[in-house]
Amino acid sequence: MTEKQLLYELNELAEDILTPTDLLQSINYYTNQIVIDELEGIKEFSDDYVAQLIDERIKFYEQI
Repeated sequence: MTEKQLLYELNELAEDILTPTDLLQSINYYTNQIVIDELEGIKEFSDDYVAQLIDERIKFYEQI
């Protein structure tokens, strides 16, 4: 195997392991989880109506 072939194979492997789409999905999941955790903390100190609104927002972020 030549050096050029080896570099080509390594590049293909790297693209298969972590594509930009995978990276963006990971970032979105992580960000959504942080928002959900913060909303859960706020919900503990809220009245029933606000807690219900927060629950709806949490469900929204869980579906994304």
